[in-house]
Amino acid sequence: MSSAGEEACKRQRRQLSSVEKDEIRKKLKTDSKKQEMTKIVQEWNTDHPSKPINIGHVTRLRSELPGIADGDAFWKSVNETVTEKLGEKDAKAMWVPVKPCDLPLLDPRKIPWMEHEDITFDFHNSKYSRPDSDDQPSSFKKRDKILRKDFRDFYERTGMVYAPFEGFVGREGRKILHDRDVNNWKPSTTDGMWKVAGDTICKDGQKFHRKLGGVFQAPEKRGGRFNPNMESLMEHYNVHQKDTLSSFEKSLVDILTTCEILYCAVGGLLMTCERKDTTRQQVSIQLDLHPSQMSFLSHVKSTDKDDKKVQMEHMDDSEPGAGALWGLVDGQYGVVVKHSYEMNLELAKIYKFREHVMVHKPWDWTEEAFWNLVANVHLEKMGFADKKRPTPVKIRLEVGKLLLFNFMVVHAGMPYAKESLRGHMYWAKIAGRCGHSASKGTTMLWNSAHPFYPGWRLIEAQRGDFV
Repeated sequence: MSSAGEEACKRQRRQLSSVEKDEIRKKLKTDSKKQEMTKIVQEWNTDHPSKPINIGHVTRLRSELPGIADGDAFWKSVNETVTEKLGEKDAKAMWVPVKPCDLPLLDPRKIPWMEHEDITFDFHNSKYSRPDSDDQPSSFKKRDKILRKDFRDFYERTGMVYAPFEGFVGREGRKILHDRDVNNWKPSTTDGMWKVAGDTICKDGQKFHRKLGGVFQAPEKRGGRFNPNMESLMEHYNVHQKDTLSSFEKSLVDILTTCEILYCAVGGLLMTCERKDTTRQQVSIQLDLHPSQMSFLSHVKSTDKDDKKVQMEHMDDSEPGAGALWGLVDGQYGVVVKHSYEMNLELAKIYKFREHVMVHKPWDWTEEAFWNLVANVHLEKMGFADKKRPTPVKIRLEVGKLLLFNFMVVHAGMPYAKESLRGHMYWAKIAGRCGHSASKGTTMLWNSAHPFYPGWRLIEAQRGDFV
């Protein structure tokens, strides 16, 4: 197909009939590669020139294909390799869950940087913007629908989205902030509310660290990181008890207003309720922002050598949800375990077969050890011990940019730095986490009872290169 023809197909996003979908599905597999799908598009458009499709149609149909049909099919896919491994010397001892004992923390100097290219979403794409000459309300509705679909496709594929803060706030959010006289609300503004609040919070850091306690750093350990949320900040500075607000107190009120707008805007982009006609991931969030869901991450100076290391890898919650980080001073970054999102999605898919495969468990094996073996065989078959091996990477948090990530992404916080301040927010079921309660929903993969524990074994196997 010519480049002009391909461009025409991209512009024409028509709805496929059920008959057309069935015909295309017959040529697809759950692991069909882009090259194979491109061939399907080319062949279809050659045979049906009046009804062209594009790669987006085929990608969506592939994502809707059923995975492993049932427990029997799953066991059949791993049986041969599992049987081989059962016969290996000391196999049983090899797969028994092991509780961590003084796990070394990662050294940030040994962790490579990840570029933003693969996780950057373009909110400024012209197809999401209404032309100045178009004043029809239906045009807004149509373009917002396109934006939500594209965003959800991107988010569910990558598990992470990186874009300007104002892109997430959206057109309607920017208008509301203007109507409420909230000025200089962008984190990139050097003399706005974020700097006013941030300077005071960092100055009072020792007070917050003593009052709220250090945030989780490692198993059974709190470090120099502190994380005062908006609820505790408003209470600490008695903001609600005053008729006349100082510039700092006004900045807190404006930040909370901005985050309420951000919360609603991102909630509108994510799938937040059940729908019978979709296979999308549902995020479980409250209807309204709770002040404890927005906070500031920073550090106090510490002599503890562990505060020079990366925070222990974890997930923010065991419930479905999303978190966000954005840099408020230069030099900020987060650490994520690349491919952990896809790996945990895969583990979530197969966990429902755990009870079924236990009928094949040798009598002298524990269920935990046998499931570790079975799940790891499956993960290896899916490439997570090779091409998609879970590996820690650093992601820069540029001032003015926001990183949204699925709770299934295994991640960790940066160590102490002379200048350290990041915005932190999450879309979750549970609010009210602060100080010692900040880790209330934190999920540790090294807990052998967790469905994603088999993935921790793959992560742990890599950690020695980065400590």
